[in-house]
Amino acid sequence: MSRHRKLFLIILAAAQLFVTLPATAGEIRPELFNARALALGGAVRAIPSTVMAARMNPAALSPIRGFYGGFSYEGQDRDVGGFDAVQVTLVDNATSNFAGAIQYTRSTSDYQLEDLGVSIAGGKSNHFGATLRYIHGRDSNLDSWESALVGDLGFLAERSGGLKIAVTGHDLFADQLGFLSPRIALGLAYPIFPRWNLSTDFVRHTEESMSDGQDYHVGLEWTPAGSSFALRFGQMWEGLTNEDATSIGFGWKSEEGWVFGYAVQNIRQISGVDNLRHCFSVQAAM
Repeated sequence: MSRHRKLFLIILAAAQLFVTLPATAGEIRPELFNARALALGGAVRAIPSTVMAARMNPAALSPIRGFYGGFSYEGQDRDVGGFDAVQVTLVDNATSNFAGAIQYTRSTSDYQLEDLGVSIAGGKSNHFGATLRYIHGRDSNLDSWESALVGDLGFLAERSGGLKIAVTGHDLFADQLGFLSPRIALGLAYPIFPRWNLSTDFVRHTEESMSDGQDYHVGLEWTPAGSSFALRFGQMWEGLTNEDATSIGFGWKSEEGWVFGYAVQNIRQISGVDNLRHCFSVQAAM
């Protein structure tokens, strides 16, 4: 085992050991457990990726070959109804023609949730993926825990000129758990200028009315020529909460294959710096 792979596994073990998740009150966004996803306002379903794809679009695991591991932490001050969440992901797209991923997420807000998912994806110009997730959770004011199997589905198509089109379904068959919201989404991504990529997602909550059950996400990513840094901007509008938020973040990739990211998001309806949501992510090619 290489030295940097050993170091990465040590980081994952330490993160699981030392990150504590006290019970909190407030709403949680279960999708944005990644610095790039938060920085781009959640508009990432049509962007091929590695560890982030297991949550956002399993089909996006397929285009990028290799073996990867990742860890993310996202949180918000609990005094404003915040939360804590950690996520650990392993992706294998090297040992067969299909990509696979295992992802564990633990989050605490006005509910407590543990989520273990297994993903598979494949394809060439058109990519397909699916995730089966075992969810174990409860509302914080309840003693009993509930468990359920839910599914995510994804499709990703790459067209000439750099256009990427994604269609996804999230938390399907989630009727047993009241704090989950089944939804479908359409995502688009396109390089509008050299080194600039624009992405947008439209999300429809299938069990909500048309007036309340729609979310919109827009992201812009700039990677300077010859640079290992990326600068990201995002905006999102949520129909269920009637909130909108602006985000910014950056990413950096080392020559050894390490990728670091940080993002911060400001919700306009909550005043003060305490409302900021922060996310830190690290991943490595092993």
